[in-house]
Amino acid sequence: MKIADIRTSVTNVVAFITPFFETLVQNSHVTEYLMDATYKTNQPGYDLYAVLASVRGAGFPVAYMLVKNQIGVKDAQSNAVMKFLKELKDRGLRPRFFHTDKDWSQINAIRTLWPEDCYVRLCAWHRSRSVRMVILSLHISEAFRKPPINAIYRN
Repeated sequence: MKIADIRTSVTNVVAFITPFFETLVQNSHVTEYLMDATYKTNQPGYDLYAVLASVRGAGFPVAYMLVKNQIGVKDAQSNAVMKFLKELKDRGLRPRFFHTDKDWSQINAIRTLWPEDCYVRLCAWHRSRSVRMVILSLHISEAFRKPPINAIYRN
């Protein structure tokens, strides 16, 4: 079901919810959600945002947003994310935990819309990747570098 079609001089946004949305947001046991995006992965230049509900360790897509911005327009992406999440909140989304990849437009929108009710958490894969990148940037010898990096990916 399409929930938003916003066309301005700087942004085109199309957002929709999936058939899972209403069932999952009404379930009081579903309190964890994840948001991630893909950037510059298609020829028309749209970024794809996805919101998934975590149900017993499995992710179920509940909403998507396609965004196309003019390059160099400040805050257009952040405003689109805010409007998208606000629409989901207005339709009943009440997360207790929201996992994201340290995208500040996502984090700021979540903190603004659910200031006291929701904890923002970084995805495990992105946390592990950040630690790995820091270790690699230290330029320490291979003998010392390998064990910590391998330990990160054992989980």
